[in-house]
Amino acid sequence: IAFTPAQIAGSDGELSPSGGFYIQDPKTGDHALAEFHPDDVIFMLGDGVEQIGLNDRLRGMGEEPLRPVPHTLVMPEGSNDGSSVSRVWHGRMVLPPSGAVVPSSSETFGDVRRSLASSSSEFSPHSTPTSLGCSSPTEAARLLAEEELSCAEDTTYCWHRCMPHEDSGVSLEMCSERNLMLQCVNPRDQVYMSGHGDFYPACSNSTEPASPFPTLPEFPREESVCNDVAWEAFSSTTGYDHFFDQLGDNRGNRGFWVGASEKGMGKVAKFMWNIGEDGKTIEGKLVFNGLFGYLAVGHANLEDNSKNGMMGANIIMAVPGQDYTAKDGLDLTKDETVLEYKIHDKKSAFRHWQDPIPDRDTSTYSVTSTDCFTSLTFTTDNINDVPLVAEDGTGDLVWAGNSKDYFCGYHGRGGDDGQGDRDRFTVNWMTGKGWFPDEKADKENMEGLEGMDPKSSAARMTTSLGFIVLGLILSA
Repeated sequence: IAFTPAQIAGSDGELSPSGGFYIQDPKTGDHALAEFHPDDVIFMLGDGVEQIGLNDRLRGMGEEPLRPVPHTLVMPEGSNDGSSVSRVWHGRMVLPPSGAVVPSSSETFGDVRRSLASSSSEFSPHSTPTSLGCSSPTEAARLLAEEELSCAEDTTYCWHRCMPHEDSGVSLEMCSERNLMLQCVNPRDQVYMSGHGDFYPACSNSTEPASPFPTLPEFPREESVCNDVAWEAFSSTTGYDHFFDQLGDNRGNRGFWVGASEKGMGKVAKFMWNIGEDGKTIEGKLVFNGLFGYLAVGHANLEDNSKNGMMGANIIMAVPGQDYTAKDGLDLTKDETVLEYKIHDKKSAFRHWQDPIPDRDTSTYSVTSTDCFTSLTFTTDNINDVPLVAEDGTGDLVWAGNSKDYFCGYHGRGGDDGQGDRDRFTVNWMTGKGWFPDEKADKENMEGLEGMDPKSSAARMTTSLGFIVLGLILSA
């Protein structure tokens, strides 16, 4: 896309520079204000550089790939006070050729665009998944509809959909009485910009844009110390009869970031175990090549079709503190804990299931962490009274770890500076064999659509045309 700097047009016809254009810093994750000269013409590359294979060519030549960078727009202060102002700009967007084939599909970009256009008004079980618009499964496509999205009066557009005020216990009248606006915020009272997160309608006058969580005190770790030799020593399988060392993010071997080919292969996490003489008790250990933000392992929920077994899972989870709040995260001055939890069936944010399962014997559970690595050990025959060893001698499991922050988020999929790693995997407890089951559709782009049918047109509409907008990058 090529465009000129935006202008703010007031009701008096006067024009003034818009400003408010932010891009995400690739190192810190902070939103940085981009400054343009009035005579500038800005050229931006979209996620199409991944879709059409341009970055693959650059990588093949040993060159640095073009990094798609999220961007967001903020209207000037006071623009929501009822005054008549508009943000205007001039530009041209170039789409991938209609006949070009989407790398992850047999369809062309033209097919996808037609399918996405129709899905904005009507859902068909045979329609093209909206995730085809994104080169990475870890990102949700942002809305760029050719038609303007309007929400009902008792809803607010928040995290890719119209969220009912009633679900969050707020209303326009309630906010007005308190001289507050009704807007989309997270538990830290930050206004939604882009990306994944826990957002909902609330009464707030905050103007602070959503930002990444504060990091662990030890982050980033010292990679020269946390090297392969140190990892192999920490993750030694000595003392265990069986192990599965292919754990990594997204079934151990897939991804869309540099270095993804090294995921799994013993580089991210290993699970090792002994089975007791009773054929039921498991002495298990999960080791994670990352700092201790949290570490968890447990039963996959076989009925979950939204997060590949995560939703509703019974797990053993170690966290580096206590007294969690969604606003401040864990209190790291308190002792670490290893307890059992049941993840909420529909709501993934930790605040919805932060209370551990009561009256559980966790005396054999422990966690060990260093300035480099983390391990979780346990000896038990069940989690929340669900046997670890199924009748056929197998275990369908999930694991997750976060090495970046202390807010117990699961997003990040490993490539985002270790913010998150997770997998679903199966083991035969008796033979020691481990493998990845057929992965059900992971509705990653539907995170946050809690309580809403992901098949509805409102949910699907808001994720359309991501290959145009998602993560645009400024080019010199």
